[in-house]
Amino acid sequence: MNIVFAGTPEFAKALLCSLLTYQENHPDISLQAVFTQPDRAKGRGQQVLACPTKQLALSADLPVYQYPNLNTPEQKALVLSHLPWHQIDLLITAAYGLILPPYLLALPKYGCWNVHASLLPRWRGASPIQQAILAGDTESGISLIQMAEGLDDGDILWQEACAIAPKDTYASLEQKLAHLGASLLSRALTAFKQNPSALPALKQNTQFVTLAPKISKASGHLNWALPALQLERTLRAFSPAPGCFTLYENQRIKIWGGTCFGPSLQKNMPSQPPGTILACSPEGLSIQAGENTVFTLTQLQLPGKNKSPFSQILNGHPHFFKLNTQLN
Repeated sequence: MNIVFAGTPEFAKALLCSLLTYQENHPDISLQAVFTQPDRAKGRGQQVLACPTKQLALSADLPVYQYPNLNTPEQKALVLSHLPWHQIDLLITAAYGLILPPYLLALPKYGCWNVHASLLPRWRGASPIQQAILAGDTESGISLIQMAEGLDDGDILWQEACAIAPKDTYASLEQKLAHLGASLLSRALTAFKQNPSALPALKQNTQFVTLAPKISKASGHLNWALPALQLERTLRAFSPAPGCFTLYENQRIKIWGGTCFGPSLQKNMPSQPPGTILACSPEGLSIQAGENTVFTLTQLQLPGKNKSPFSQILNGHPHFFKLNTQLN
């Protein structure tokens, strides 16, 4: 089987690593090339860096193709010219970031598989891991689907669940799902090689579709009108990227750690406006949140500084935060 792989971030890199190991142990499998999204400038210095999947592919001496899109006549011509598609049996994608057009879906002998980090049809789209944490889901999983033209709407070939721990962040849950996805893909390839009909295609129940839209940096701007539990979920869902922040006296404060204390104000006490600083101690900075709850910030990053426990910030800047003032 000649296979092409398409993927971009760390999640995809774990899948490619699994395929490389699988290839070593199964001489009838041959990785022909890797597709990733184009290199982009990142970080404060805007340095152009290769994505994790590209770095791994180059280290394995695999050809890497980076298309800004797949739909224009010029890009289609490039895709068709770069590979002997009549010899490609399967294209496998994982967090590639581009929707495959119909002409590309039809090129491989066995079509295209997608390894998706959710229990489809729940959380179709670009941010399934983040959305599962934001929604308070207790489980996620991996879905292997036979790709169709729509967004993550192909038939399910294989699916396995994974528990979401109360303290899981985007990073820790992504790692769990990457390991699960790598294992599932290896087992699916073995079963498929032995008998292509061993992976029965099951239609997704469209009544249960939920969408996972793309996350932007602005998504990390905390809304203090939300209850503390939702703020805690937001912090976990966006850790480490894109990260969370708030504004204080027109300064951007990055938030790296926080604790949800739940309802903690006396019922007969009127709550303060959301975002009001209620208390400042070595344990953290307590903020009025929605529904009469309190959220306590435990690790922050002041402008131009490194991230630090709040107790350390309090020692170095004891008068930076003032009681009864507002975070926005």
